[in-house]
Order: sequence, then C-alpha cells, then structure tokens
Amino acid sequence: MADPVTRAEFLRRMGRFTAGFFGTIADLVFGDSLETIARLFPTFLRPPGALPEGEFLETCTRCGTCVSACPHFAIRRVLLPDSFDEGTPFLSPRDAYCHLCHDLPCVTACPSGALRPPPRGQPLRIGTARTDADSCLRSSGDACTACVSACPDRFAALSLTGGSTPPTVDAGRCSGCGACESACPVRPDPAITVHPTASR
Repeated sequence: MADPVTRAEFLRRMGRFTAGFFGTIADLVFGDSLETIARLFPTFLRPPGALPEGEFLETCTRCGTCVSACPHFAIRRVLLPDSFDEGTPFLSPRDAYCHLCHDLPCVTACPSGALRPPPRGQPLRIGTARTDADSCLRSSGDACTACVSACPDRFAALSLTGGSTPPTVDAGRCSGCGACESACPVRPDPAITVHPTASR
C-alpha cells in the first residue's frame, strides 16, 4: 500500500498539475493559488504569526517547538493520523486561549519561518470571533457578560448594544485570541467562537 499523501504534498502536486497541460481546467475549479486549494480542507486556528494556510503547510516542519515555547499551553498539535494536518500546531481557545505574549515566544522558537511576527505597525491577528445569537444566553434574557469581560480589548473589539442582544464583534479590532470563547459559559459548544482569518 502506498504511503498516505500529506496535505502539503497534495498542495505541491496540485501546484504542478495546474502548471501542466490541464492547468486551465484546474484553475477554473481551484483558482490559481495554493490558498484556494487549502480552503477545500478543514482549517485549524493557527498560532500567532502563521503564514496563509497553503504557505504555512508548505513551511511548517511539524517540529513542535512552538508548542513547547508557549508559556500558557495554548498551542497544541493536530493528532489525526494520516491526515493532511497531522503534527501541525493549532489553537483551541475553548481549552486555552492565546495570551498574545508581547515577546511572541512561539514565533521566536519557530525554526522554519512558518510563524512570523507581523510587519512593523500592524496588529497581530489570529482570527475573528463570531457570535451565535441562537445559543447566546443574552438572547433569552440572561444578563451574561462573560465574553465581554474576558476580552483584552473589551468594549472595543467586543461590546454590548442592548439588553437582549448578543455581543457585537468589531472585526477590525478583534485579534482572535479566543479569551471570549474560553470564558463563554454555554456548554458544550460556546455561543462565541474564533474563526481563522479570511486569508487562511
């Protein structure tokens, strides 16, 4: 039996395929970048400074140094044998949110460049929080403010506009740290969750 094809290898093969004889047809289906192809697969919330998903998968060596470097144990490794993402780092805010450490130890520890600091002057973005009005306790009259209180940029990235209205997320201010998701009391699935940035 042939060895399983990794996600990164699949993307590389598709890249070669699209450059070949059937490139025009493939471009109609997949677009002209690895990013388009990468979006066809489940995407994990990556650590701070992660390259766009297709490039990240090409660059990440699955070494685990970012996992070890995280002082808050927020970074984990994908444990899905034979999957495209096996061994890559991801964040699970429900279990432990990213503290966006000022010195970014996970980025500093990355030897391959799969994690990189943002350009000078640009804010660090991991993802964007989204609320589910149907499951938010506020929609049923509860005065819960757990997510807003937990947000490092409270009343800017996450704010309240009415008594029975779920929190409003300002995508321009939200870093995607996941503190809100971690704090949400709704179980088992939180009423506010962080999703990867659009470029991934």
